[in-house]
Amino acid sequence: MTMSRESSLGLLHTYWIQRPIRGQLLAVATALVLTIGASFVASPVFKALDERAAGAVWLGSDPERIERRFVLIDIDEKSLKEVGPWPWPREKMAQLTRALDQQQVGLKLFDVVFPESKGGDQALVSAMGAKGSGPSVAAQIFSLDSSNTTQSGMLSGALPLSVCPPASAKGYGFLGNGMNLGKAGHITPRIDPDGAVRQVPALVCFEGKAYPSLVLAGLSEVAGADSKVELRPADSWFTPAWTLSFSGLPGVRVPLSDSGDMRVSYRLPRDAFISVSAADVLAGRVPENVLKQSWALVGATAFGLGDTVPTPLGGAVSGLEVHAQLLSAILDDRLPYTPGVAVALPWALGAVIAVLLLLLASQVPGRFSRARAVALPLVGIAFVVVAFVVHAILLVQLHWFVGISQLAFFVILASLGLAMVNHARARFETARVFEQFSSHVPAQVAEQLAFEEASDLVSAKRQELTVLFADIRNFSAFSEKRPSEEVARVLHEFFTVATRVIESHDGVVEHMVGDSIMAVWNGPKPCAQHAENAVKAAHAIWRECMAVLPDVSAHDLEPLDLGIGLETGLATIGIFGSQSRRTHTVLGESVTVAVQLQALTADLASPVLAGETLATRVRGDWKALGYFLLPGLTRSRRVYSLPVLSPAQQQERLKLLDLHRPSAA
Repeated sequence: MTMSRESSLGLLHTYWIQRPIRGQLLAVATALVLTIGASFVASPVFKALDERAAGAVWLGSDPERIERRFVLIDIDEKSLKEVGPWPWPREKMAQLTRALDQQQVGLKLFDVVFPESKGGDQALVSAMGAKGSGPSVAAQIFSLDSSNTTQSGMLSGALPLSVCPPASAKGYGFLGNGMNLGKAGHITPRIDPDGAVRQVPALVCFEGKAYPSLVLAGLSEVAGADSKVELRPADSWFTPAWTLSFSGLPGVRVPLSDSGDMRVSYRLPRDAFISVSAADVLAGRVPENVLKQSWALVGATAFGLGDTVPTPLGGAVSGLEVHAQLLSAILDDRLPYTPGVAVALPWALGAVIAVLLLLLASQVPGRFSRARAVALPLVGIAFVVVAFVVHAILLVQLHWFVGISQLAFFVILASLGLAMVNHARARFETARVFEQFSSHVPAQVAEQLAFEEASDLVSAKRQELTVLFADIRNFSAFSEKRPSEEVARVLHEFFTVATRVIESHDGVVEHMVGDSIMAVWNGPKPCAQHAENAVKAAHAIWRECMAVLPDVSAHDLEPLDLGIGLETGLATIGIFGSQSRRTHTVLGESVTVAVQLQALTADLASPVLAGETLATRVRGDWKALGYFLLPGLTRSRRVYSLPVLSPAQQQERLKLLDLHRPSAA
């Protein structure tokens, strides 16, 4: 069972247009479902967008400060030129270590792995373990890839834990030092799909032992041999998944993710770190007190040494910078982390934004309603910007890493969906208004009025056209005696049938007044064969409309009859009236002739009468009835009858009319 177009449009209007909140809620719900689906299908994409958003915050934060608690000892181009190509002999690295001790450096972190056993190893072991100097921590690397189980060198620096904590990364292979340096920390990063380093495992578990990162190993040395490592799970929605601390360093807390990673804060610009060339340290050219009581991060930044990684700050930098950013953030207690509430926070913010978008979509004053299709997406973008600002504030002030990409995706989808719903509603309402408007005036005229700016100027033209005027005779008496519902039904059927016939013959209904209808050919709508088409339409109108007129003989009423007048000629057609009230009409002698001929059909007992111009234009079985002076005109005109009945039908019709004519007084 199919539904008609009118019924479908009526249901659409009742269910969606009259209650726009339904469509708006559907748009928001659809955006939510698509966002949830996308979060499963495109999770890596959202994570990458969140990371890039954080990188944009780092680029914009750039506080104007200089990190003075530690210094970067840079094995740079200058050092290679003066000392020699890398790798340097172990004796040279031992000399660099002793030079730092002479500068009274407190802690020395070497972002350098010394693989294989070589000559001079003992000198380096002695220098890094010299008594009376600050502790030295070397580097080692783990493989976090199960497909790489290579093991080379010696591991050292495991924390005094009986088992590996749950918040630790699993190591499958390693590259250690060629000698037992005693103190070491790993420099193994997490590499994101875009190649950038944003997280570093705090602990790597290998064969049941937990090995700290280079920075944490250094802090452990500073905390002292008696210091205990504590790892606590989250105790509220606002704390990190895990918190690592040292009993010997009160106040130092290292927030970790649920997988045990430290998120690197790139808040400080690169020039915030003091960098000293290793060549200057070896040559004793470092100014006094620059290194005194500070910590030293020793690493290579020279071009071609391979120790470069991309970061959210853009470009490739030395791995030394990653450790520097980590160490600075840990000391300042500003290492970013994701609290438990971060899962619900974007959705809560999204719910608030959705409510605001719904209010905006439904409460904007009517005169601004047309702008919603543009305004809602722009407002959605504005809300995304606000969400990014909230994300930046949380990251910089509270050190919360809260992803906003899914929120942004939802807001954009919701705003676009609401804009589409409002646009569709506006289009539907406009179409309904135009449809109703064009039912009162010809569709071509409705388009002209809709797209032309209204003014008090006359918009009319004179052209040749054909006019048809049809009227139901005896309808006034019928209206007085019969129920209004029956009267309305008869009138509705007459207009419906007549309109369909007229339009099927390329005519345009110009007016419906009372129980009469006027149509025009070659008026608003061009029609080359206007006279011929009008004659054909007259035949069809009389035949089909007479079939729908009821038999009223049982109600002692004169029979309902139909009279039609036709004429062709010049007429003025156009739009008239003031800017606030305008009408479309056709004026001219041909209109008057058609109207008066229709009135004459009863007296001449001929259903269809035509003027001389049309009858001479269209060949047919015309019957000349003589000359008549029609009311409102100054000269007599020859009138023609268009046979629509057989002779027998005509005689029967005349008898029926005579019976119902009132007798002369």
